[in-house]
Amino acid sequence: NAAGSPIGQTEVKDGVIEQQKGEAQIKMKADNTATENLIKKVFSHIFLPKGDIQVESILKPDELRKIDPIFYQFAKVGDIVLKYSDRAILYDPVADKVLDVFHIVK
Repeated sequence: NAAGSPIGQTEVKDGVIEQQKGEAQIKMKADNTATENLIKKVFSHIFLPKGDIQVESILKPDELRKIDPIFYQFAKVGDIVLKYSDRAILYDPVADKVLDVFHIVK
């Protein structure tokens, strides 16, 4: 991730959460309560598959809309993108709403 990236990333793999903001990287155990609660909230709205997940916080929604204007049309600072191998889910944690789902075609 570049320092000016429009998103901050948190990746969960093998029970470890790796969080990247700019060039800094923080590793935490997957029992991070905030991340678990976030996934539970999203799961109450939509089925989430098993597997590795990246959790990204949106920092610059206008830049993301330039990349994908449809998926990020309702995105704002602080919204969350959950990325799985087969889909990306845009979630608003304040309104507790799934804003969009993008299925990745392989």
